[in-house]
Amino acid sequence: MTNSSIYNRLFNSNSNNILKGGNTNTVKLDNIFNLLKAKQGFLLLVFANLIVQLGITYFVFMKSQLSNNKSNSSNKYKWLIIALLFIIIFIIGLVPMPQWLKLILFCIFSVLQGIFLSSIKTPDNKSLIEGSILSGLSIFGFFVLVGGLLINFGIKLGANFGFILFIMLLLLILAELVNIFFVRSSFIYKVFSFISLLIFSLFIIYDTNKILQRNYNGDFITASLDYYMDILNVILDMFSLQSN
Repeated sequence: MTNSSIYNRLFNSNSNNILKGGNTNTVKLDNIFNLLKAKQGFLLLVFANLIVQLGITYFVFMKSQLSNNKSNSSNKYKWLIIALLFIIIFIIGLVPMPQWLKLILFCIFSVLQGIFLSSIKTPDNKSLIEGSILSGLSIFGFFVLVGGLLINFGIKLGANFGFILFIMLLLLILAELVNIFFVRSSFIYKVFSFISLLIFSLFIIYDTNKILQRNYNGDFITASLDYYMDILNVILDMFSLQSN
């Protein structure tokens, strides 16, 4: 799954003035401490929702993985789930709705994501999964800090930077498809996982920078969805790199 900054780029364009999750008014404060103080309520909602959604995904993943091991039917609805995941992302990005409804959709998205992850063939190694999660969360925390420090030094990453990341991600996905269907090299797959890790680390910096710049008008769901996709992809990349 790709980062939700992609649909923000497509559907929340400044030039079209069709923002669904707030406006583009930049918060003008002297430094990062005042900025965090001004946004502390919003950020608390963002991270609280992020923890809940990641918890839902992990719980469903572990339960579904156990069920799949017993039934041996993990790939049965894989493509249907992928389609539903994309549909939900587009609905959240395109359709104006109250926060409670967007939250429900996000919860459904997290459940489906957990089911989808359980359909991927992975080594049955709980310690490896937990290690990847801890590594992913550590990477996330570090690059959130980097994103905040950039704002403190007056460095504001605009939509062009996000678009460059989107193009890099798109090229990586195309290269991965070539490897899957034609080359089938496990070494190249790990190289791609490392590149993906770098790209999504930059996405964390970009999303942090964007969250601290923009006025979301209380739309913490959109902001936490960006972070959710960042963390999820970082964890998957770490799992791929650490597995044999």
